[in-house]
Amino acid sequence: MSFEADMKEFERRVVSAMTAMFQSVVIEIGETVVQFSPVLTGRFKGNWQFGKDSIPSQSLVAYDPSGTSTVAAIASGARTLTAGQVAYIVNNLTYGYEIEIAGWPSGKPPYIPVRRTFDEFERIVNEAIRENAV
Repeated sequence: MSFEADMKEFERRVVSAMTAMFQSVVIEIGETVVQFSPVLTGRFKGNWQFGKDSIPSQSLVAYDPSGTSTVAAIASGARTLTAGQVAYIVNNLTYGYEIEIAGWPSGKPPYIPVRRTFDEFERIVNEAIRENAV
């Protein structure tokens, strides 16, 4: 092979690894935030949504007490990502603030699913890097 062909192959492998790493990070973040979310009716877990290059702006009438369907939907969307795109995982229910910050149902300590997921971010990224090294 020529040097140019070697470099093109290396570039292809790096971009492929970056895409796989990005997808893995988004999937793991989705799984983690859903796992850390409280369950009263399952609507909060069912409202975590994936967005690619734009932020989902609606809430859903979706109940998923186990989080399984929600995580599957996030993973399905994440598998369409390529390196360089922007991914969003959002929950548009109006009481998300109370769950995250104020404590909800009233009088309970906050569940802080986003903060707890953020605390796991470095581990999630390092794991994805190890799994997708070139």
